[in-house]
Amino acid sequence: MSYEVGKDAVRSRADRAQVVGRFGTAERAALITPDDDNDLNEYPIALEIGESGDVAVIPMAAPDDTPVTFKGRAAGSTLLVRARRVMEAGTTAGNIVGLYPK
Repeated sequence: MSYEVGKDAVRSRADRAQVVGRFGTAERAALITPDDDNDLNEYPIALEIGESGDVAVIPMAAPDDTPVTFKGRAAGSTLLVRARRVMEAGTTAGNIVGLYPK
């Protein structure tokens, strides 16, 4: 699969002031179930890590389906990555919450 502009709420806005950590805060959140085969229904602006571990993702603008693994993420940390998929394989962190703009 590849990037889909319709799943990127921030990309379609002229005002990108919603991006967590740099310009503003999220206004919605949803638990993410890691899945090796399917992209997320909507791309989050960041991931909140509930239980420590590794997080394997396919970044939003990745040209292919090659995951990147963020090692040893602490519980309560915010991973500032625009992910289009959170992989089950390679992800040991738990209770991952996607953060979204309006």
